[in-house]
Amino acid sequence: MNYFAISYNLLAKKDIAFIGFSESKMGSIVEPPLSSVKQPTFEIGKQAAKLLLDQIEAGNNHSPQTVMLDGELHIRESSQNNKTSNKL
Repeated sequence: MNYFAISYNLLAKKDIAFIGFSESKMGSIVEPPLSSVKQPTFEIGKQAAKLLLDQIEAGNNHSPQTVMLDGELHIRESSQNNKTSNKL
């Protein structure tokens, strides 16, 4: 996370905001703590199983489907400062 910022002499929280996409445990223990989007993994599995069963039942008549699920944004220090905290 900090390699890019260091390479360009940027300071996390002051010059640039970081956000992750998987809400791993590492996000809360790195410095600064990483903001992240928690994925609805149970619902993803449930929907994948449903789509698979629907495809098996439909055979060759199955058409592609798009399923959109909501994640949860967990804002931590990696994306909070005076410039960005009110915009997220």
